[in-house]
Amino acid sequence: MTDARQQNRSDGLKGRAKHKALGLPRGVFIRKGDYWIRYADADGKEHKEKIGKRISLAVKIYQKRKTEIIEGRFFPRSPQKRDISIDEFIATHLDQARDIVKGFKDYKRYGALWSERFKGRRLRSISSEEIESWKQRRRREIGRRKQEVSAASVNRELAFLKHIFNLAIPRYADINPVRRVKFFKESHRVRYLSEDEEARLKPQLQASRFAWPIVVLAINSGGRRANVFRLRRDEVDFQSGVVTFTETKTGEPYHVPINKTLRSLLSEVLASHSHPWVFPNAKGTGPLNAQNFYNRVFKPALERASIKNFKFHDLRHTFASRLVMRGRSLYEVKELLGHKRESTTHRYAHLAPDRLREAVNSLVEPTGTTTGTPVLSNRKETGDSKEQLDNAEKIKRRED
Repeated sequence: MTDARQQNRSDGLKGRAKHKALGLPRGVFIRKGDYWIRYADADGKEHKEKIGKRISLAVKIYQKRKTEIIEGRFFPRSPQKRDISIDEFIATHLDQARDIVKGFKDYKRYGALWSERFKGRRLRSISSEEIESWKQRRRREIGRRKQEVSAASVNRELAFLKHIFNLAIPRYADINPVRRVKFFKESHRVRYLSEDEEARLKPQLQASRFAWPIVVLAINSGGRRANVFRLRRDEVDFQSGVVTFTETKTGEPYHVPINKTLRSLLSEVLASHSHPWVFPNAKGTGPLNAQNFYNRVFKPALERASIKNFKFHDLRHTFASRLVMRGRSLYEVKELLGHKRESTTHRYAHLAPDRLREAVNSLVEPTGTTTGTPVLSNRKETGDSKEQLDNAEKIKRRED
C-alpha cells in the first residue's frame, strides 16, 4: 500500500487507532506530523530517530536498525557530534588563541596553510594518506627563503594540524589522522661563535648603541632573542646576582646567575638611561625591535666580520657550548637554559669528549675492593648461607 493510501485510511483517527489503521510496527510512531522510530540496542539503551514524512521509509529504516542490532552491526553515532570544515574550525581556534599563543604570527601562518590545503573539507573526511602525501610534496617545495622547506618546518606544520585534531575530538572528529604520519627526523644544528669570530665581530658592533651589550648578554646568559630584547630593569637583581627571564618559550620563568662580565656590562647600560627596559628603543616607549636590530645591525656586522652561517639564536648555542667545553655537566647546562627535557640539552654532549674519555679511563683504576669481600650474588652459586658469609667476614677482619 502506498504512503498516500495509508494516510487516507487514517484520516480523522488519533493515537493507537491511527497507529493500527496505518499498520505501523510498534517502534514507528508519529509526532507533530513526522514519522519517528524507536528501538532498543543490545545493551537495552533506547534510541529515537526522526525520519520525516514518508511512512514506508520510516518502516524500512526501523527494520534495518533491528537487523543491525541482531547481527551486532549497530554502532550509534553520538548526537553531540556534528560536521564542520577544517577552515571553519581553524578560524575559530585562531580567534581564541590570538592573545594566548606565543609566536602567534607563525601559528597563524600554519592555520592559513592547512585551511588552504583542505579548504571546505570536513574534519572527518581527511585521511592519514592525504596528509602523508602532502608531507612529502611539502618537503620538496621552495619556501620563503628561496630554499627547500626544511624538515623542521614541515614538522612544525604537522604538529599544528595534530593539535587541531586533538581539539576537534570527539565532537568534530573521531580520530586524529596525523598520529599515523611519521614526522621527519630533524638534524639539530649547533653553531657557536669561536673566540676568533667574537674578536672580529666586536669592532663591527661597537658603533651602534646597545649592539655589543646585547651580544654579550646573550653569550653570558643563554637567553633567547625575545628574552634578551624584552628584559626589564626590575628583572636584573644585582643583590641576589641573577637575571630572570619571564617571557619564555615554556611559559615558565627561569633564573641565570650574573657573572662578572654581565654585572659590569648591565651596570653600565642601566646607568645610561632610566627606562624600564634594559635595551629601550630610541623614543623609550618600548624595548628595542629585535627583528629590526637583526636586519639592520647584526646581519650586516656578521657580513663585515666574514662570519658565515650564523644566526642570533646561535649566541644561545655559544653560551651552552662554552659551558660544556669548560667541563660543566649537561644537567647544569639544562637548568641554565631553562630546558624542560634532557634530550634537548643532549645535543651539546659531543662537545665534551674529554669528560667521556675520563669516564671510560676510570674503569682501569683500582676500586679498592678486596678479593675476599663476599658478594651477595655469589650466595646462590656457592650455596653459602648468610650466617656462613658473616662468619667468614669476621675471620677475615681478625686476620687483617
